[in-house]
Amino acid sequence: MAVQSWKAVDVASEYWLDALFEQSWAEFMMGDHARALGNLHTIQSGFFPNAYYPEVDILKSSIYLANCQYDDATTLAARFQTKYQPIASELTKTLRSFPGADQDEPFYRFAKDVRDGRANLSPIVRPVVGQALSDRELLRHLLYVAVLEDEQKRFAAMPQSFRDSPSVTL
Repeated sequence: MAVQSWKAVDVASEYWLDALFEQSWAEFMMGDHARALGNLHTIQSGFFPNAYYPEVDILKSSIYLANCQYDDATTLAARFQTKYQPIASELTKTLRSFPGADQDEPFYRFAKDVRDGRANLSPIVRPVVGQALSDRELLRHLLYVAVLEDEQKRFAAMPQSFRDSPSVTL
């Protein structure tokens, strides 16, 4: 049932790669390792250069282990560690640069800079952070804050008599 639901996601959908990955897990759990590996190969192909799915290697390694291909699983795990440990370290360093979880303003500025391509990020984490902060809901919130800031500027430009009127202070 899960596989059929994941297959129903249209190829043109922005969620297709996510569905393909989830379908791969379902295929693996059902024992269809060849199809799962085929889907994973598709995700990692050059057709999706901005796709970031480190979990693909974890699933591949699990498939290799299930098929007693221990050397392949070990090699893949070592490559995974070599590739993603520097990214994890750099992300940790980036997250520590924020003063605190209770202060939204620095993170808002950072998210806005990432969206606008002005964030001061190392090349190793730029695509990861960019993809993580490209969530539609987050982008909608950033746009809403921009609308509110424009409203505040318009209000500040209004005559003092308007800003002090009883209708405005309700």
